[in-house]
Amino acid sequence: MFLSPVLAELVSGSAPAGVFFAPTTFALFLFLGYGLPVLLIREFVVRRGLNQQAIFTLGLGYGIFNEGLLAKTMIIQRNLPIHEFDNYGYLLGISVPWAVTISVWHAFSAVLFPILFTHRLYETESRSPWLGKKSATILAVLVIGIAAVGFLGKSPGSGTQPEAGILLTVIAACVFVASRFRRRSDLPPVTLITVWPPLFAGWSVLVAYAVLTHLAAVKPPLILFFLALGGVVVAYWALIRKRGWGGSDALILFGLGCYMQSALLGMAARVMGRAAVVETLIVGVLTEIILVSSAIKIRRSLKCAS
Repeated sequence: MFLSPVLAELVSGSAPAGVFFAPTTFALFLFLGYGLPVLLIREFVVRRGLNQQAIFTLGLGYGIFNEGLLAKTMIIQRNLPIHEFDNYGYLLGISVPWAVTISVWHAFSAVLFPILFTHRLYETESRSPWLGKKSATILAVLVIGIAAVGFLGKSPGSGTQPEAGILLTVIAACVFVASRFRRRSDLPPVTLITVWPPLFAGWSVLVAYAVLTHLAAVKPPLILFFLALGGVVVAYWALIRKRGWGGSDALILFGLGCYMQSALLGMAARVMGRAAVVETLIVGVLTEIILVSSAIKIRRSLKCAS
């Protein structure tokens, strides 16, 4: 619950420390925006015996929940968080390229990696539910209900019923698809020899981000953009499967690499924009130290195991 908003908002520079730790904002992140929904995803996956593909697919649905129902960035056409997506692919009241791209980002950064990190820290509890089934169901209904009511509010920028219907249908479809990804117990364990390949692969996401942002800026036909986005996701997933990184510490190292480049990029953007420069540098440097220290700790554990 804590890692998800910290890694997605604070580490990326989307929310500066002063804003992030303000009581109201932090409570919103912890109980509605990130923490509780991601905990509920984790509970669903563990109870159903689902795998990492399921976590990713549920993460796509979570991205719709976060940026669609809560933040409502998916239903605006201009002044999107990444301006290159402005006025691009606006269909049925949804900025489709932005909606898909930011959902993929959330699936990795706010859902998959925080869950993997937590399970790495608490391995003995990673296969056990942490909430009662009835409690989890009630909380899930409350979270979706609160988000839907807020989405359909009367304030400026509120969504419409057709838009809410589209977003909720996509979320339900993600849950349905994810429930088909059962965990396999017959996969052979893979021994990770060195930390560097998965770590650098995570760093390389910066290049993919730059390419997709540039594509959105030049506004190519939607089919070309989605072919590029799908190609990026499939290429990384194929790399992870081919190298046997999916069931080991390698995927965690890949995530650490992603956050390293994300923190550096966010820090650079805020410093160049002269936004709370001292605070940004302190948080950015501390973040990089923690991420690098985590990679070193995994490296040492691999050496001890070998």
